[in-house]
Amino acid sequence: MSKRLLDFTINLLFPKFCLGCKKEGFWLCPDCQKSIEIFDSFYCPVCKKRLPDGKICEDCRRKTKLFRFFAAAPYDNNLTKELIHKLKYSFVKDISKDLAIPIVNFLKSLNSDFSEFLIIPVPLHKSRLRWRGFNQANEIAKEISKFLKIPLISNNLVKIKSTKPQVEISDSQKRKENVQGAFRVKNPKIFAGKKIILVDDIYTTGSTMEECAKVLKRAGAKEIWGIVVAR
Repeated sequence: MSKRLLDFTINLLFPKFCLGCKKEGFWLCPDCQKSIEIFDSFYCPVCKKRLPDGKICEDCRRKTKLFRFFAAAPYDNNLTKELIHKLKYSFVKDISKDLAIPIVNFLKSLNSDFSEFLIIPVPLHKSRLRWRGFNQANEIAKEISKFLKIPLISNNLVKIKSTKPQVEISDSQKRKENVQGAFRVKNPKIFAGKKIILVDDIYTTGSTMEECAKVLKRAGAKEIWGIVVAR
């Protein structure tokens, strides 16, 4: 009851308005949710070749630790971009639910058995976590975890090095160098032999996700699927 009362009070004092059409009561109303362009096919994150099922193409399998990669929507869609910015820089944690919907809808369409999987968010360094108050990838991963009914492990893959925000670095090689050695697995036994869905909000050059996947592979992970809201 106390949480309901708190939610009611917050909504009364700070009402939500849809970022698309300004309808009250939503950050993204159902009609505007449908208007977000969703990718109708998948692309290899290395060579950008179109793929039928998200599996990394044969030519690039030695160049990445990811087994499959999926991006729900293009980042240059104005509504998608505004939702992500509102989540990350205006600290509106509720928006994570709206951003998770395209990923959840995609996972529904696969009709796959995810019982062997763990959900892992790309972690933030503790200084960045203090600044934002939450990890946006973890909030999105929570929604995916609820839908798939599989464990969310958010405290075993950690970021041990404070790095410059990737958005401030345009050169792809410098992005790789920026996150090199930035992540660590605390207890490899938790990930050994497991299939993992690695979740983040945005994929640009893939340096962060690739560095995380590399560390997870060293910890003994069997398979890693990279899943992001936007690319």
